Amino acid sequence: MVKFINNHLNIKLLFLISAVSILIFGILIAFIISKEKKSILRQIHSSLLQQSELIKIAIEKPMIIGDDEGTKDAFKNLAKRINNTVIYLTDFRGNITYSTDFKVIRKYFQHLYSQHKNLHNLISNSKYVTNFVTEINGKHIFLNHRIIKNRPSCYHCHGSSHNILGHLIIMKDITNNISNIREQLYNTAIISIIGVILLISICYQTIKRTIILPIKKISKALKEIAQGEGDLTARIKVYTNDEIGNLAKYFNEFVDNLQNIIKNVVSKSQDVNSASKELSKFSNQIYVETKEMSNKFNKVSHVSSEVSENMNSIAASMEQASTNISLIATASQQMSKSINQIVDKTGKSKKITSKAVLQVDNASEEIKKLGNSAQEITTYN
Repeated sequence: MVKFINNHLNIKLLFLISAVSILIFGILIAFIISKEKKSILRQIHSSLLQQSELIKIAIEKPMIIGDDEGTKDAFKNLAKRINNTVIYLTDFRGNITYSTDFKVIRKYFQHLYSQHKNLHNLISNSKYVTNFVTEINGKHIFLNHRIIKNRPSCYHCHGSSHNILGHLIIMKDITNNISNIREQLYNTAIISIIGVILLISICYQTIKRTIILPIKKISKALKEIAQGEGDLTARIKVYTNDEIGNLAKYFNEFVDNLQNIIKNVVSKSQDVNSASKELSKFSNQIYVETKEMSNKFNKVSHVSSEVSENMNSIAASMEQASTNISLIATASQQMSKSINQIVDKTGKSKKITSKAVLQVDNASEEIKKLGNSAQEITTYN
């Protein structure tokens, strides 16, 4: 139950509205009923006081002149004319002298209502006038108590020894009045409860239309969008400028932006699709070229194998050449030694040759001189 309430905003609002309405109207109804009850009781009290005053006036005249029979006749007339009312006139000790209930005459008032403390102590009450409502034998009784003071006009019958001659007690059965009050209060409560229910219903329907339904529409639309089934072309109508209206407006703006984003995504997706097709085509070309390159590589690999074999042959030849070169190097070293020896001998030969050349030059000079001498001799001949 609690989980169900927590999961439904309208139920929460209904409970909240009901609780607040019941609390406020309960206090208001209680106040109205209390005021109405007091008002009705005041009216009854005022009416009974007027009635008590009329009764007092009716019996006061024969009492003043000491007319015992006239006083009895007055009580008899009151008993016939006034319903649901009992009147007691007692002496200063509480002994009932006159009454509309003839069976209690010469009995003490205190003894009649000994079980009711507020009535038992009524005779000893020093207040001139006392009014209150009490319950006797299941009946609601309005009681008016008046002290009859001893006045000079009464001295001729009662003397002047006592300040109080007696007590006038009027007891009115107001059970029907109380029942009517309760019925009125009950009707008022029923009408108030019906009014509260109607008010709660009106408030709930108003809140449901202005708050709950718009929120439900937005929630449903967001749920459909979240589940990928939303209609992005749908919009929520905005009727107000309050928070709910702003919520609907901002939701519509959100959907507009989302729709534009999706359009851009679709457009980019199409571009990507075209690029993918081109890339696929290019990939096929690369595949063909790669295959050709693979074939060429296989050929190159075959050639490389042959080259490798040739290189091995060359390596063997190079190894033989290296051996030959080593031999050549050895021979070169021997030739270098021979050359060095030749150089030494050449140096010596050079010195000898130089001497020989010098001697030849000298000889040539001698020959030249001899030639010149021969020429001169020829000339002379």
